[in-house]
Amino acid sequence: MVNEWSAWQPLHKEARCYYAREAWDSLKVRRPEVPTLFLKGGNEGDKPNPMMQWLPNSRQVVIPNCGHMLNMDQPAAFNQALLQFLLPLRHH
Repeated sequence: MVNEWSAWQPLHKEARCYYAREAWDSLKVRRPEVPTLFLKGGNEGDKPNPMMQWLPNSRQVVIPNCGHMLNMDQPAAFNQALLQFLLPLRHH
C-alpha cells in the first residue's frame, strides 16, 4: 500500500517547505490561545514539542511503551488522554 501511494504531498516537498515556514512564522507572531494537545509515544522521547512555546494553552502527554503510532500501539491510553483533554472543553 505504501509503495503504491501516489499522493501529491510527498511528491512535492517544495510546497510543504514553503507553507510550513509560512505557518511557523504566523504561529510565532499570533500565539493563538486555542487549546492544543500534543500526544507522543514514550519510545520517541519526552522532549517537548517546539510549537508549545508559541501555543500558551498547549500541553503534551507522553504515552509510555509505544512509538509514533501510539493510537494503534496503546489505544486505551490514547483514548484516555484524548478524552481528558476534550471533555473539559465541551463547556466552553
